[in-house]
Amino acid sequence: MERMNYVLCGDVNDLGQAIRKTDNFRSKMAQFPPVTSGKHRETKSFAAIMDETMGFE
Repeated sequence: MERMNYVLCGDVNDLGQAIRKTDNFRSKMAQFPPVTSGKHRETKSFAAIMDETMGFE
């Protein structure tokens, strides 16, 4: 889960390392809108694709 940026992992005996990671993690999480959102993520229906292909926009 850490590789996918959902959580930070740390060792309770060495929390300093995890705390140092938090600044980078926090800045990634603060991005708005998320990089996976927006117009580029919207998909068209099959009918819309066919209309566009045939020139019926």
